[in-house]
Amino acid sequence: GKTKWQGELIVRGAIASARLMIVRPSFVYGGPRDNSSTLAKIIRDSLGERRGITATLDPQKVKTFTHIFDFTYIFKQLVRYQRTGVYNISSNRESSFASLVGIVEREGLEPKITYKPEEDYLGNHIVDGSKAIELAYGIKPKDFEPVPVEHGVMELIKHEQ
Repeated sequence: GKTKWQGELIVRGAIASARLMIVRPSFVYGGPRDNSSTLAKIIRDSLGERRGITATLDPQKVKTFTHIFDFTYIFKQLVRYQRTGVYNISSNRESSFASLVGIVEREGLEPKITYKPEEDYLGNHIVDGSKAIELAYGIKPKDFEPVPVEHGVMELIKHEQ
């Protein structure tokens, strides 16, 4: 969080006259090569050694989890049209981490998770990706249908099995 923001400030200051596109992805997950999202780690651990995962978040707090397909499509469109400025890329849909884990559990997996909610410095973190959605899809954000989290979680499970 803070280091990303500091990096953004450094880049802006170093090349203040440049036309920049700054992209802020929101909790991106999914796809066959997802090795880094907490959700993918939990699924992989549930299917494998079951050593357990530590999640530095409050599972009840909501975030705007964004599937990699939605992120990459929007990002490619921003590059294609040579957009400059700051763009939040998010699903514009709120989900708690607990609800994502619930999907995993309904599939018969038994995640072993130690939560550290005191380290969830973001708390409820809802990112508005409306500007990027409108530019990429040419529609109003209320009409945007991102990859549903249920589908994204099921896809991760399938890729890990």
